[in-house]
Amino acid sequence: MSRRGPGLHHLGLLAADLSAFAASLPASGWFVHPFSLRGGAKLGDLWLFRPGFPALVEVFQGAVSEEPPALIQGVELPLSGRLRTLLPGLGCQALLPAAGRKTILQTTDGPVPIAALLRV
Repeated sequence: MSRRGPGLHHLGLLAADLSAFAASLPASGWFVHPFSLRGGAKLGDLWLFRPGFPALVEVFQGAVSEEPPALIQGVELPLSGRLRTLLPGLGCQALLPAAGRKTILQTTDGPVPIAALLRV
């Protein structure tokens, strides 16, 4: 928290086939984190990053459900320029570029700015 401040720092995604997902990455604009290259595949996950993107993306192999989660149905991220074009490369329709400058969780009860959850 002292280095990056409050906010959304990690995104977790499920991929039915982690190897196939990894094979699709070269054209997506995402970089595989060095930790993943040193053994992440043995752990069953893959860490992705892109300079300027506000979060580390961790992709796990697992069963992918067609039904949205009970509470959080999407995440809107404040991205601009080239960073907006990275989201489709993750293959997750629940990640969207935000219209404004705030990270918003889309829930079953409506939109919730992440800053509202971080207030203490």
